[in-house]
Amino acid sequence: MKSIIYTAVLLAGAMAFALSLGCDDGGGTDPAPEDTIQPEDTIVGEDTEPGTDMDPGEDGEPVVLVEFKGAVEGFGMEGNLVANAKVEIFDNATGKGTGVTVTADADGYVVFADLEKGKLYGFKAVLENYKDTFVWNVEAGKYDEETLWIVPNTVYQMALGLAGLTQDAGKSVVAGAVYWYDGAGDENSVGCGTVATESGDGDVRYMEAEGGLPTTIANQAFTACAGTEGDGRFVVANIPAGQATLTATSEAGDAIGATTMWSIADTIAVSNIYATDDVAANPTGACCD
Repeated sequence: MKSIIYTAVLLAGAMAFALSLGCDDGGGTDPAPEDTIQPEDTIVGEDTEPGTDMDPGEDGEPVVLVEFKGAVEGFGMEGNLVANAKVEIFDNATGKGTGVTVTADADGYVVFADLEKGKLYGFKAVLENYKDTFVWNVEAGKYDEETLWIVPNTVYQMALGLAGLTQDAGKSVVAGAVYWYDGAGDENSVGCGTVATESGDGDVRYMEAEGGLPTTIANQAFTACAGTEGDGRFVVANIPAGQATLTATSEAGDAIGATTMWSIADTIAVSNIYATDDVAANPTGACCD
């Protein structure tokens, strides 16, 4: 099965923005025991083992704890995992950090114990020469492994420059792509449409169909043609700090889907938009047909 978030943005210069916001079944070794959150640092409950049923949660269902494994991957460096990045868990509902941090091992992996199965989390990856990078709406226990992106400063700066964008201090950038699921449950790029913030803030640019580079033309519909590199990818700069919702709309003005995440000042988030369940086919057809 395709990775849940394989595909996002920013291809600059010699670096191809191959994005895959998601998880491949990967190799490598698990972090050493000292790099794993110990029971006293558990997010839910005390002195429990992964898979243990806890007291009922807010919905009345038992809380099950699971181990979470993340692969810290360089954005625009597909397949290259990054060692030594500091990864912190964030509360997906409030956008606040938990203070629970793990350092990626020599193979680029982090392991967090005792996350609530089915609960959404945010993760921030930090390392020198990289832009602080967030991934939101990650469901614990859904996959054996999740990709946690980290964007090199060179990619971040070149992408904004190629797009003709100037990033304001105190605001953030979001990069991603737009997808729908076919009958087999596989991701497919939406053919054509536009992306906007629900508030109307932010400067939106899209990847060119040929070459995959950011275009300097604002509000130009994205294109995903077979054999090209556009694939519905976008970048949104200058999003004010706070909760933000990104929406995707077809050329006909029909809603495709939306994603809600947190804009944290002077950072970048990698976040895809997926079509709602009632979208049974490419909302606009390949290549904007």
